[in-house]
This record gives sequence, C-alpha cells and structure tokens, in this order.
Amino acid sequence: MASSCNIRVQHAFSGEEIISIAVPATYSVYDLKLRVLEETTQIPAEYQTLLREGDVVPLRDTATLHDEGLDQPSVVLFTSREPKMPDLELWEACQGCRCDFREPNYSSCTDLSEKVCRCTRAPGRGPRLSRVKYLLRYLSDDVPFLQSVFERLVLAGGEEAYTLVAEHLAQDPRINVNAVGCSCSVPIFPSLLEVALDFQHVDMVRMLIDSGRLEVDYTLMCQRLKNQTTDHSEEVWSAAGRFEDSRGDRQSIVESIVANLQTRERTISKFIRQQGWQSEPFCKLYLDTYQMSIEHVFGDAIDQISQYANPSEFPALGETLLRRGHGGRRKGAQKEVRRR
Repeated sequence: MASSCNIRVQHAFSGEEIISIAVPATYSVYDLKLRVLEETTQIPAEYQTLLREGDVVPLRDTATLHDEGLDQPSVVLFTSREPKMPDLELWEACQGCRCDFREPNYSSCTDLSEKVCRCTRAPGRGPRLSRVKYLLRYLSDDVPFLQSVFERLVLAGGEEAYTLVAEHLAQDPRINVNAVGCSCSVPIFPSLLEVALDFQHVDMVRMLIDSGRLEVDYTLMCQRLKNQTTDHSEEVWSAAGRFEDSRGDRQSIVESIVANLQTRERTISKFIRQQGWQSEPFCKLYLDTYQMSIEHVFGDAIDQISQYANPSEFPALGETLLRRGHGGRRKGAQKEVRRR
C-alpha cells in the first residue's frame, strides 16, 4: 500500500482546480474534508461532497483514501450543499442538544436565556468556528434567536471551542453583549457579565471584556444602591469600617464602603482586582464609575460618618451606629440572589 495519495481536487461543475496535494493514505475521507478542504474552500466538512472522477457515488466519510482506491494519482470532484435547517444546526452545535429550540416563552419575565436542561455536552465535541460562520450566512436577521444562542453560550461556559464561538458572535452588531435580566431579579437587571461570573466562567468574562463593546451603566448602579439601602441604611455605616483601619478622611471612608458594601458591583470590582485587570479601559471605567455611584448615592451618609469619625470620641465607626442611633446590631450581609 502506498504511504501517501496524490490527489487533485477540482470543482465538479466548473472543473476549476481547488488544490493538488499529497496526503497520507491512512487519512479518512472526512480527514481530507476537515484538515485540507475546509480551510481551502471555507466550506465545513459536513457540507462537502466528494466523488472520484467518473463515479456518481460519493466517497464514504469513514473510509480511508486507500479503501476508496485513491492510492494512485487521482482526481476528486468537489461539491457543496447548503444547510437544511441552519438555525437548528447552529442551536444544536452551540448547546449540544435541541432542547428549548424555538420554544415560546410564556413568562412575563425578560430574563437572560440559559441552558437549563440536563443534557450534557460531549467532551471534545464543541462547535467549530468555521461551521458556525457558515451557518450564520444562511440565517436571517433573527436577532432574538441569535441573542438567545449567544447568552446560552456565555452562561453555559465550557471548552475553548465555545468561547471562540461566543467571541465571534460578540462582534456581530446584532448581538447585545450588555444584555440584562429581569427587573424582578435581586438586584435588578443582572447583567450577562455578572451572571457569567456567578458561574465562574472566567473565560467568558474575559471574552466579554475583550469584545470592546461592554458599557458601564452609572444610572443602574445608582438605582441598585438606592434599592439595597432603603431598608438597610446601617449597612453603609458598617461598610465604612473601623476608624483605626482608615486614614480618618472622607476619601478613606469612601474607599472602605466601596470595598466592603455587599453589592453585585463589589463582586465584579473585587474580581477585576484579583485578576490584575484594573488598568484596562473597561475595567478602570467600571471601578471609577462604581466609586462615583457610591459617593453620589451615599454622599450625606459619608459626610455624617466623616463628622463622627473622631478617634478620641468614637474609636470605632461601628460604635457610632449605636451611640448616634443610626441602627442597632449590624445585620448579616445581604445574601446575593442572582434571580428569583
């Protein structure tokens, strides 16, 4: 048996040569499609059909080139086909199953789309970016469908293949990387970035930041802080920390509240610092905006804390709460609930 096969691949109808190449005789027909012709033609292996010149029966994907009689210099004819159901194929490739495909949402909540079935993805069988790009060519501008595919990718995480596809979709102008969940969630409108971090999908978080399309919502930050502290105003005082742990000035108190008040934004901020990303444009803007929102919403409380933070009279801000009547025993930190 010859160790290699010299094959000339040409378009079946035009006769135009695609490539002439020597490949191992042990290659399967699918190997030839995937490793050679997919990159050359930009047609995924699944949508290629190969025929030996003079034959009308397609070469079998599982057969080796030797089994198909291609040991001698041969001409192979190439054709391609369109996907029959590009939306279903994209869904199944990205999710690993067909669950929830095109199923109507009867809920009044506008929550983020998430894979909730128990179907597991087969290891090493993630979507190939070349196939996803091909399928996207045949999809209409069905923005809600594409958005759902993207959100499910981000919130499911997984192997590098899934991150690469999500990265490609994140650059599609039809995709909203700043998507948020429902107003009935606690806190309101959880972002895709926040929920991805809940699941510890660090690669997806990194992908969202690298997309260059994330925005920082100052108004939402302020609204969340107002909602959280309506019934828990003493949390702000407790978050200011102890006097001996601060410089005693207003800025130090602000920094303590930023670092200690239990919020979604604090979780993101802490993660950014842990990863060493704080100098990157989006991350720096996020940290600065969160501190601005703290100062805006809690400005009066911060002024009061600054006034009472006298080391001789009030050695600890925690004691100030009791002496000045700004709340009794500190309540437990608010339990962060991603959604109801």
